[in-house]
Order: sequence, then C-alpha cells, then structure tokens
Amino acid sequence: MRTLCLLSAALFLGVTGPAQQAAPLLDADPRGCPGARVIAGGGRLPPEVAARFIALAGGAAARVVLVPTASASADTAAGRGRTLERWQRAHPQATFTVLHTRDRVEADSEAFCAPLQEATAVWFGGGAQQRIADALVGTRFERALRALVARGGVVGGSSAGAAVQSRVMIARGNPSPELSTGFDLLPGAVISIFQAFRYM
Repeated sequence: MRTLCLLSAALFLGVTGPAQQAAPLLDADPRGCPGARVIAGGGRLPPEVAARFIALAGGAAARVVLVPTASASADTAAGRGRTLERWQRAHPQATFTVLHTRDRVEADSEAFCAPLQEATAVWFGGGAQQRIADALVGTRFERALRALVARGGVVGGSSAGAAVQSRVMIARGNPSPELSTGFDLLPGAVISIFQAFRYM
C-alpha cells in the first residue's frame, strides 16, 4: 500500500523571517533521491526562498532554466523577457535561460531540451499548472528534468510550478479538487496549494 503525503505548500513557506530562517519545504527527497525540491506557495515569492533556491543551484555557478509555461504571458517575447529580467536583476551572479513551448512535439525534441543538459536547476513559474502538464509531462523534457534531479540538480516552483511537481496533480478546484498528472518528482506526495490558501 502506498502512502500519500499531502503537502500544503503555502502553509510551509509563508516566509517572513530573516534569510537564515528561510528554507524550502524539502532540500532533498526524504527517501534518499538525489537533488533538491523547492516548493513555494502562490503569490509573491519571498526573496529568501529565491535566494535559497539559487544557493542550492550553485550560487554564482548556478545555471538555471526558467519555465514560465504556466502563465499565458509566456507566449509573448515581452512576457518571457520580464521573467528573465526579474531573475537576472535579483541574482546577477547566476546564469538564466528561458525555456517555453506549448507544442508537445517541440518539447519532445533534443534541440528544445538541450539547455537542461547543462542546467543545475529548473524553476517553474506560477499560473495554471495544467498548461505545464499539457505541454511537457510525458515528453523528452520530463525525462531530461528527471535526469537533472538524478545528477543532483534542483527543481523549484511557485503556485502552479509547485503543484506540477507531484505525479498526482491537483489541476484546479476548491474545495473539490480536479486531479490531473504532473511530474513525478515527489513520489507518494500530492502538493495542495489550494488547500493551503483555504485554511490561511
């Protein structure tokens, strides 16, 4: 029998204290899997959490792939540019690349996934998690993402970018959830952003 662990991300990551108190929900899979996961609730990402993510990714040596696919604004060059500029301004020492598609054929291509081969971390932005799942789950992108984790990389996300990290994914709905399929980065867990907000 498998045990599901419900993670209410916003409850665990409502970070308001100093940076040394800010830590991701999980630095590593508790069952010994390599890599780290950073699970953040929705809304404005606390700078302490972003800093912890960059530190886990290698600090000045961090090579981060930003995936804004959950947001409709990712479909415009301006929207992708804003995502890149926010991270570059806050963490100028790290290297960032934006990776986005709505096309599963493209997501399944070697060329599209090439940035993941050199990355030390991937960050999934907020929006609608089903947009990420529709474009990327079950493609070469997902396999490359799992390879990054296997070599000790970091995967983080806020709101939709958090919810999509579990295989059983809450796509929408509060109080009655609608389930879908996300990445299997936290086996045996379901990330409930919605429940977290309901009880805050």
